[in-house]
Amino acid sequence: MKILFLSDSLKGGGKERRMIELIKGLDKSKDYEISLLALDDDVFYKDIFETNCELKTLKRSKGYELKIQKLVLGYIKEIKPDVIHFWGELCMIYLTPLFITNRKIVFFSSIIADTSPKKGFVRNMIRRYSFKKSTLILSNTFAGLRAYGASENKSKVIYNGFDFNRISDLKDKVNIRTKYQIKSDFVLMMVGVYNDRKDYPTFLKATELLLQKGYKISVITAGDGDYSEYKNMIRSENLDFYHFLNFQNDIESIMNIASIGVLCSNSTKHGEGISNALLEFMALGKPVIGTNDGGNVELIEDGISGYLTNINDHVDLCSKLMSILDNEKLNKDMGDRSLEIVKNKFSYSNMIAQFLSEYDKINRNLIK
Repeated sequence: MKILFLSDSLKGGGKERRMIELIKGLDKSKDYEISLLALDDDVFYKDIFETNCELKTLKRSKGYELKIQKLVLGYIKEIKPDVIHFWGELCMIYLTPLFITNRKIVFFSSIIADTSPKKGFVRNMIRRYSFKKSTLILSNTFAGLRAYGASENKSKVIYNGFDFNRISDLKDKVNIRTKYQIKSDFVLMMVGVYNDRKDYPTFLKATELLLQKGYKISVITAGDGDYSEYKNMIRSENLDFYHFLNFQNDIESIMNIASIGVLCSNSTKHGEGISNALLEFMALGKPVIGTNDGGNVELIEDGISGYLTNINDHVDLCSKLMSILDNEKLNKDMGDRSLEIVKNKFSYSNMIAQFLSEYDKINRNLIK
C-alpha cells in the first residue's frame, strides 16, 4: 500500500518530530511504500534521510500559492497513493480539489496538534470539509479533538511516542556544565520557540523571584527565534545566572542537566497539545511543571510527576518550583514517576502499533 505523508514543513516542531518518528517506525514494515512531500525545503530532522522514504520538497513563500498547489496535485497524480496522511492546514487547503473530486484515495488528517484552532471563516469551512472527507481524524490529545470539534465517530487519539534511542548516547553532564559555565546545583530549564505562544515572561519572573529569595539556581532557555526581548527582561545583576540558547543539536544532553523542566504557555495565543519538550524532560527522569491548559493536563500528573501551574502566574510557578527544590525526595519521586508515565503511556512502540492498526484496516480493504 502506498502512503503519502504531506507536511507544511520539516522544521523543528513537535508535529514534524512526531511525523518523522512515525515514518521511521513504518520504514521497518514491508507492507508499505512511503513517500513524504514537504511544502518547504528546510529539513531540520535529518534522520529522515536514514529511511527508505522517498522525500520530495518544494520551495514556497508564506501562505497559499497556486503554483505550489498545482505541483502538489501533480505529484499526487504521478505517484498514485492509496492513502494521503496530511499533517498541516496548508496541505489541507491544497488538497481541497481532491476532497471534492476524488473517490479512491483515503485521507487521514493529523492537523490537530494543539488546542487552539486558527481562526477565519474560509479556513474553518475548509477544515470542517476536510474532516468530513477524511476516513480518520487523528490528534495527540483528547483536548485537541474537543477544541477542533472533530466528529467522535471518526476520531482517535494516538499519544506521542518517545524513542529512548534518542537519549542513549548523551554527553557527560560535567562536560555540559563546563561548556555553559554552570556552577549552581539546581538548573531550571524551559525549551520552546521564542514567540508569544510561549510564556517566557512568567518563567523568567518566577526564576528571578527565586534568586531574590536566595536560591542558588542557573536558568537555561532554548528555542528557535530571537531571545533578545526576553534577555532584556533580566536584571543586569542576574544575567550571569541565565543562559539563552537557540536550538542545539545536543539539546537532550543539555536538558539532562536540568533539575526541573518547565513549559509556560500563553493560553491567549496557543493551547498546547502533548509537548515534546516536556515529554523529553520526563523521559530523562525530570519533574516537570506546565501551564494548566490543553494537553498538559493529559501529560502531567499534578502533584505526582510535577505540577500544573496557574496561567500567567509567576508567583504560583515560583511556589511550585520551591516545593520541589526544597524537597530532595519529592524531586526524585516526581522524576521517577515522570519516567514511568513515558514508558507506560507514551511508548514509541505503542504509538507505532496504533498507527499501523489504522493503516492495516485500509490495507485489508484494498486487498479484498
